[in-house]
Order: sequence, then C-alpha cells, then structure tokens
Amino acid sequence: MYGCKRYFDTVKIYELYSKYITREEASRILAISVPTLQNWIRANRMSETLIGDPDVEEEDAHIFDKEQLIQWRNDRFTSNEAVQALGVTKATLYRWSKKEAKTFRHYSRQSYWFLKQDVLKLKS
Repeated sequence: MYGCKRYFDTVKIYELYSKYITREEASRILAISVPTLQNWIRANRMSETLIGDPDVEEEDAHIFDKEQLIQWRNDRFTSNEAVQALGVTKATLYRWSKKEAKTFRHYSRQSYWFLKQDVLKLKS
C-alpha cells in the first residue's frame, strides 16, 4: 500500500483469476441458467465447489473453484447423456432411477443429473 492506493501482485491476480470463476462462468460450464445455479446454491447442492457463504444473495458474491466445478460436472451425466449412455428412453431412465436408491438426482424444473458411476452400474 502506498498512501491511499493499493497495489497487487500481478502474478497473484492471474493465479486467482485462473483458479476461481464467477457464477456466470459456472452456469456456462454446467449448461444451466444462472437462476437454476442460484437455486442449487440455496439448496446446498454446490457446497463442494462454492467458495464463500451460500446464503449471500448479492449478484457477484458467489465464486467457484474452477477445477472442482469441472470435476463435479465430469462426474455426472445429464438425463440426456444418461439416456445416450444406456441406450434407453427417458421414461425407462426415470423408472429405473426411482427404483435405485443410490441414484443421485439434481432437480431443476426439467433437469436431472446422475452420477456417472451409478449410470454405468445400471448399464451393466
């Protein structure tokens, strides 16, 4: 700090910028809307990737660990991806998922998410 001005290490700023992302970027990675992501944050479904307090409602208050968010996404199928992987209809997938207690689902009006490992177990 020099007088009333603050100076930041450029390398550290770029490190932070490459490691953390905004909720808008997170919603693009997940291919969901920002309001849907906000609902997931409120429901505590993104706690492993969210940095900070999930109860804060300010527009730019939520940032995510980019690496963890990408891993979270890579560990899951959307319902459409699961249908393709299994070679079944959506109706069959939903019927199976109701029978399988281990199936992890995220609800957002029209979106279901399944753990890839659970889908692959259903396939075998």
